[in-house]
Amino acid sequence: MRKSETISLGIILLALVFSIYFYPSLPEKMAVHWNLKGGVDRYLSKQFALFLIPAISLVVLLLFILIPKIDPLRQNIEEFRKYYDGFLILITAFLIYVHFLTLGWNL
Repeated sequence: MRKSETISLGIILLALVFSIYFYPSLPEKMAVHWNLKGGVDRYLSKQFALFLIPAISLVVLLLFILIPKIDPLRQNIEEFRKYYDGFLILITAFLIYVHFLTLGWNL
């Protein structure tokens, strides 16, 4: 695994640890979407909401690992690999940040 993939996986695992830790403290129906006025307009069950964003992050990580392997122009990705790896960490961190905001709001 590349360093960026390891960092991203670590961020996702950290989010899972937080989800499991706060599981008993969270309401059965968690707010997961807000409208422009800041009002909640979408709820999900706690079991689904706690693991949705970490699962999406894991899928994104797997796609970022897979894309260079199936890309017919592999050398193009290698030319900007440091940016590709940085973007992977950035997108994973952003998704988990949103997850932490959701956890915090529901606590």
